[in-house]
Amino acid sequence: MSILGGVPAHYWWGVLGSASVEILAAVRASASNGGGCPPPYNSAFYICVRTLLALCAGALPVALDSANIITAIYLGAGAPLVFDKAAGALETPSEASKA
Repeated sequence: MSILGGVPAHYWWGVLGSASVEILAAVRASASNGGGCPPPYNSAFYICVRTLLALCAGALPVALDSANIITAIYLGAGAPLVFDKAAGALETPSEASKA
């Protein structure tokens, strides 16, 4: 099943999973900040990057051919961890020792 001009529905479920994790992180950060807007969310750049990450996360359930909607949501929610591990694998040994 596809939505919006041939984009698989699992893509959008993956985006929703990733966006849900970001929303929950923002709510948690807001609560620890006394209910105010957390500092990273005051930056348009940060919001754009996190939105792009959620849109990229939707590709993971499609690429891994998720079996159902729940799997697509879980893959989308876990995508930031997958991307972080992939970025860590791309570091050179000298970059890894600096971190």
